[in-house]
Amino acid sequence: MSDRRKQTGVGFAATLVLSLPVCGWAAEGASTEYVGGFTGFAAGYLPTDPGTYLANYLYYYNGNTASVAVNGKVALNVRTSVTLTYPTGTASPKP
Repeated sequence: MSDRRKQTGVGFAATLVLSLPVCGWAAEGASTEYVGGFTGFAAGYLPTDPGTYLANYLYYYNGNTASVAVNGKVALNVRTSVTLTYPTGTASPKP
């Protein structure tokens, strides 16, 4: 078998494997671990003045719903309250 035929066969097999359908999973209970609207201040930004920069973010969430599906069952009168403290720090050395 020629090298060209082997390369074509390997390429075809790789394309076939990569094009197989992949399962997608939804967030059960309409929830996620992502904190909506929360982002670090100036993410990816390095301060121009040398020094140490500290921040402490406080996130508070309080919510409720009349019903929600959890583990295939219906949960009624679901309430939650979350308080998150998120300290961050950045050090900018002298150039």
